[in-house]
Amino acid sequence: MSRFQRYNVVILSVFFLSFSHKANGDLEIYREPLKLFNQIQGQKLRGPTLDICTQNISQAKHEGVEVSVLDDLEIQALLDYLDRKVKEGSIPSKYLEDGCYARAHEASLYAGELGVNVGKAFIIPSENERLLYPHNYSESVDFHSSFTGWHYHSAIFVLRRDQKGEVSPAIIDIGLYDRPMPVEEWQKAMSSQFRQGRQDFRPQVIFRDKEYIFHDSDYKKPGESIIARLRETQGLIDDIGYDEYLFRLERGWIP
Repeated sequence: MSRFQRYNVVILSVFFLSFSHKANGDLEIYREPLKLFNQIQGQKLRGPTLDICTQNISQAKHEGVEVSVLDDLEIQALLDYLDRKVKEGSIPSKYLEDGCYARAHEASLYAGELGVNVGKAFIIPSENERLLYPHNYSESVDFHSSFTGWHYHSAIFVLRRDQKGEVSPAIIDIGLYDRPMPVEEWQKAMSSQFRQGRQDFRPQVIFRDKEYIFHDSDYKKPGESIIARLRETQGLIDDIGYDEYLFRLERGWIP
């Protein structure tokens, strides 16, 4: 079946389901065996679709980590889906000083529901640079003025297949950047010295499978969400403000 024919099947399937199910809002559909990657609002199909049958997505290894190989359209579809999860609060990202490990893990679970196998990318400072500072942190309302840098940061990644058929890692940094990034661009985004051409300040990137929570241990959570605590923390910050939250945290008043 050609890609055009598969796309027609997607359209017919979506409209059949829209007549069969009345939705008050958006209706998310990912059903076996097709696992459709669409979102319906009323009877309108929105945005690009992932390949109709996700078992057609190929897998490849990068530094020993097996992940899905996606083209640009498929990566954008995945980004759009995860962005909706951010906007609805399923992946909290209002306060980015902490919780990257939980956001990345939750994103990996949502990607897995769509049949996309992601990996984790962990970035740590070079020996010449003690902390990471994302290049846009001072301009973002999602960073507090007391932000003191990261000892490490994590995101998910897939392998991107370009128009020439060449494959390379694409970093998907949920909540921080709205597009996939090549590894070197991600490194430059985290180090002002490396952005200026200082090769001795290049941050190190370590690739792990999607079950890893931290890069420097074997601590894993296979298929288990760890986002609840982050949601509680960000809810508390919304209620009392970030300064008051830090004040209570420093005094041990927050367990």
